Amino acid sequence: MSFLGPSPSRFTAVTSPEKATSVGVVVCSPLWAEQMKNYRREVLLGRALAVQGFVCARFHYRGVGNSGGNPSALDVPSMTDDALIVAEHIRSEFGVTNLVFVGTRL
Repeated sequence: MSFLGPSPSRFTAVTSPEKATSVGVVVCSPLWAEQMKNYRREVLLGRALAVQGFVCARFHYRGVGNSGGNPSALDVPSMTDDALIVAEHIRSEFGVTNLVFVGTRL
């Protein structure tokens, strides 16, 4: 687990397979109460994807969960920015060249 980007940072958890892979999955979590309901399922999804050979990154948007930031500043452009920063992280750190984005709920 790490915190990515400039302040306020994004809480990010990455699970990766034992062997290098070119495919990564960015899990875009739901917000507020739905985030808490889905949290464990997303942890299990990340682990299962790693076993199947995929790098999986789960994160909290700025202002939500364990990420820094002001919840009132949360909007679709900032959420998109957060997802792209996480995607760039797994590209650069794990050599991922193909990405899939998964939205689990809104």
